Amino acid sequence: MLIPLDYRSEQVLEEHERIWAPLRPGWRWPRRHPLTAEYSWVCDRLAEHLQCRPNEARVMDAGGGQGSMQHYLAEHYRMAWNVDVDPLCIHGQTSEALLLKADLENLGSVPSLIPGTFDGIVAVSSIEHNPWRKILRIVRELLGMLREGAPLVVTVPAFEHRTYYPPGGWPDPWQAWPECYLFDGDAFRELVQSVEDVSDLVGPAILDGEFYRREWRWLHADARENSPVECRRPYLSLGFVLRRRTGNVED
Repeated sequence: MLIPLDYRSEQVLEEHERIWAPLRPGWRWPRRHPLTAEYSWVCDRLAEHLQCRPNEARVMDAGGGQGSMQHYLAEHYRMAWNVDVDPLCIHGQTSEALLLKADLENLGSVPSLIPGTFDGIVAVSSIEHNPWRKILRIVRELLGMLREGAPLVVTVPAFEHRTYYPPGGWPDPWQAWPECYLFDGDAFRELVQSVEDVSDLVGPAILDGEFYRREWRWLHADARENSPVECRRPYLSLGFVLRRRTGNVED
């Protein structure tokens, strides 16, 4: 589905208050930050597709960095990990989550992470900061860390056509991303097909190109004029859920 990340929407603001307000002030996004909509969607999908009680669940924030998701997971689930390749993102944080520096495409080689033991994994606007082939490897690696039937909840930035900006290549002066892969419908379908031997797509994920082109151009232009500087980011993301396939599957 397309997630409209419009911080001016009253529905988005209500969702933000429902999910994030109970956290400590320093652990949550500003109320009118557009990513609050994306985070709320991820929290709901994880809870919806979890196959055990929250107080029994072992979950991971993949590429969580210094974001708020790790704190939400730590307060709502038995054990939460924040795994990020950048040591600057996790060094010195005060968090109830377990912090681990590791490359997401090589999690199986980390002694403290056991494949097939996680009850849920979320990757919130994180995997797109890699070239395409590495993104495919990361998704497969994350699926391998899940128990059979467990969900992987992912959000990525959507665009009218797939585009990769290498490190230092993002042309928009309002953006802080050092590297980014923007998804279109073809990129999404290719990703899902690349892991269809080990996972199933849960529910429809719709990326309507014409709708997106219209919304992107209006919202992105509006953001430049009306958003706080720290919120001048794309307003639309693609969110989807992959479930680790049950049965005897050879990775």
